[in-house]
Amino acid sequence: MALRAANPMQGSTPFSIACSVLLAGAAHAAGAPAQAVTKVAQLPAEVVSVLEEMGPIADPGGPFNDSDVIDPAHPVPGQRLVSGQAGPDVILLKVEKGGRGHSHALMRFARVDGQWQLVSVEHLLLDEPR
Repeated sequence: MALRAANPMQGSTPFSIACSVLLAGAAHAAGAPAQAVTKVAQLPAEVVSVLEEMGPIADPGGPFNDSDVIDPAHPVPGQRLVSGQAGPDVILLKVEKGGRGHSHALMRFARVDGQWQLVSVEHLLLDEPR
């Protein structure tokens, strides 16, 4: 099983910069600034529920299993939050998913009628399927 520690510089990716730019406009219109998401616990319960549909999720930098081999003696989440930005009505997240097709998912949540909903997901394959 391959455990991978996150690079502390991963939060400073083009994705996080793009999130900041997109959310800055939305936050300016709403009169509230966007904030970096540095822990899963910062997210609304509705967002966490969607993320955990695929199993437990680790915080940025936390251990996670990037492969498709599961070791019951040393269970770790198969996905982890890489970075994110949260505004009053929009949350943008980058989530790393382990498995046969190691990938990143770029997820956009929006507040619709007072409830957080997943409105788009884009996947970026990082490794060739194993």
